[in-house]
Amino acid sequence: MRSLVAAITITSLLGVAAGTAMPSAPPVAATVSTHFVEFDQGPPGPLGSVTFIGDSVGIGAGRFGPSLPDHLIARGWGPVRFHAVDGKRTGYPPGWPDYFNAVPLIDEWQASGWDSDTWIVNLGANDSGYCNRDVACARASIMLVVDAIGPGHRIWWPKITRFYTMQHQADAWNTALDQIAAERDDFWTWDWPAAMRARPDVYASYDNTHLYPDGYRERSRAMAGAFTDAVAMASRVGGDAPTPTNAGAPARIVPVDPVRLLDTRSDPTSRLHAGGIATIDVGGEVPASATAVAVNIAAVDPAAPGFLTAYPCHSARPVTSAVNTVGRTRSASTIVALSPDDTLCVFSSAVSDVIVDLQAVFVPAGTSGTSGLMPLPVPQRLVDTRVTGRRLLLTLPVPAGAAMAAVTITATGVEAPGYVTAYPCGTQPPEVSNVNVLPGDTSAGAGFVRVGTLDSICVYASSPMDVVVDLTATLTPGAGMSYVPAIPQRVLDTRTGLGGWRPVHGAGQTLDVGVAPAAAGAVSGTVSIVTPSAPTFVAAAPCGSTAPTSSVNAAPGDVVANGLTVGVAGGRVCFTARAAGHTLFDITGWWVAT
Repeated sequence: MRSLVAAITITSLLGVAAGTAMPSAPPVAATVSTHFVEFDQGPPGPLGSVTFIGDSVGIGAGRFGPSLPDHLIARGWGPVRFHAVDGKRTGYPPGWPDYFNAVPLIDEWQASGWDSDTWIVNLGANDSGYCNRDVACARASIMLVVDAIGPGHRIWWPKITRFYTMQHQADAWNTALDQIAAERDDFWTWDWPAAMRARPDVYASYDNTHLYPDGYRERSRAMAGAFTDAVAMASRVGGDAPTPTNAGAPARIVPVDPVRLLDTRSDPTSRLHAGGIATIDVGGEVPASATAVAVNIAAVDPAAPGFLTAYPCHSARPVTSAVNTVGRTRSASTIVALSPDDTLCVFSSAVSDVIVDLQAVFVPAGTSGTSGLMPLPVPQRLVDTRVTGRRLLLTLPVPAGAAMAAVTITATGVEAPGYVTAYPCGTQPPEVSNVNVLPGDTSAGAGFVRVGTLDSICVYASSPMDVVVDLTATLTPGAGMSYVPAIPQRVLDTRTGLGGWRPVHGAGQTLDVGVAPAAAGAVSGTVSIVTPSAPTFVAAAPCGSTAPTSSVNAAPGDVVANGLTVGVAGGRVCFTARAAGHTLFDITGWWVAT
């Protein structure tokens, strides 16, 4: 596990605790003094119970409010058992009274029925004085506590600071913590010395170890955030969500050049109001037999945080989203089944301009001139201008014989407002977009792009930015799979446990999710990241394989969606998150052999 310095807390935690039963031991008597702090606090929380054991450095986390337990409970943990004693140590070497040793206390609690899933151990300042420069001694001290807590628990152990004349003791102790964190997947360390150095005005100290009350208050806030970001994980709390009902017969794709279907900035429909619905008639742009379309949808200058939902107009509006915004321009691609009158509807939850660009058309299987989906076993990176150097126009070869390419396009390092457009080489750049960005953004968009001359697609960036393009599938004439459109339906939401996982998608955690019928070879839908704790991405891949690329990117606290077409294994997709947050997946259809 990597060491974390500081992070932003996770929000939107809903519901009750998941996983093992909450500890049922009798509460400990509350004691708060200069040299001893012990109490239980808080009701059961969705993230589970926490035990804190600390020395004199830890006392301040319980004495000065808002305390560390206050912050942990606010983030969804609970109950919290807190214990800190001046002079507390691990218990190595033997010979110290049990009062000062952590291991007898752990044994006593576990024997009485208290055994939380997660532990914060804030020890080492005292032990490091004995171990001095001996890293092996420090490891033995730390492992004494780890072994006492036992397997099946998650342990978070901050590094220590010492007075400058004893820096070598802290260095040996912290080296041991780093070694153990690198060796175990149930152990994390936090670089408290780096956090302290970064804010000397806040973390003032008379001995480079203990803080003043305001410093302890801020340290408690930072500890709760870093602990939550590192340790919070989803647990399996139920089965898969029901698979949606198909909205039509299998269809195959017709390559088209991208064209703009709606732009409320110039069209008579004008800006959508909150709760407004735009009805888009695509009859003039698609064959009479069309059953679905692939589109890119943008919310432009929304007046408030919100979302857009695309669906066939003859159906009730589903509880899904195709685009999510936090009050800024965002876009994403999706596949939408058409109503019998060749219309699709776009709902906006907030006042916003809306742009809809056509990418591809689906017609019944068996129609001549159509192509089927050939998903790649794992996505293939076509270009990364952070490595190759920036260019406004990229020409990217794709496998020979493909009529269209399914791609994910990520813009990063954006210097000015702009957009990215993918289109067939040999034609002029159309007035459409796959990704819309603002300065500082890292944002991904997906799309189906007709292949142009020399078996290539072209990608144009309208302003200075880096562009990453990943190929996820090709669409090939006379081969591949057909698409079964569905009424959009949410099949994963870690906020609520829909899809079997909650209460949060943990950093580095992979969620195995049923998203399509077992016979499906691929699935299409919208994947969303909600309020991540740190800059992050979610990668999707058939379970049993590892995606080397990202499917959607988000900044801390953001809400971002992107279209996704990915292969499935037994109807299942595995989603892996870089940082803790919430992950949602809305299915729009699946792909089958015909």
